[in-house]
Amino acid sequence: MDAELRRCFLDHRGREVDHAGDGFFVVFDAAGDAIECAVSIQRRLLTHRRLHGYAPQVRIGIHVGEVQLSDSSVRGAAVHRAARLCASADADRIMVSREALEAGGRPLNGLRKLELKGIKEPVEAAEVRWEG
Repeated sequence: MDAELRRCFLDHRGREVDHAGDGFFVVFDAAGDAIECAVSIQRRLLTHRRLHGYAPQVRIGIHVGEVQLSDSSVRGAAVHRAARLCASADADRIMVSREALEAGGRPLNGLRKLELKGIKEPVEAAEVRWEG
């Protein structure tokens, strides 16, 4: 499955900058590309599940901002928010911050304020629907 996900990153102009356990940190030059990649990943996993009876359930969090590379890891407020949005998502879901939705030209439907661990102020985010 990792190879399939990595192909998806490349298809949407994403660069994998870190891989920890079962998680990937991928950066994109455009928020729209990140959102489209997330949708594509969920659809590919659903197809794999239908064909083979199994595929991992993936949670995805997307935020925009500066990413700081340090040795082999990524850091910065944007990375922290994206990771916390990911943690807030249910399995097979995509949580996207208001800022990323706006930057990606997506509607702001379903926005809600989330209290995320380690972040003082609530973060506005919405789930991006990908089914169908």
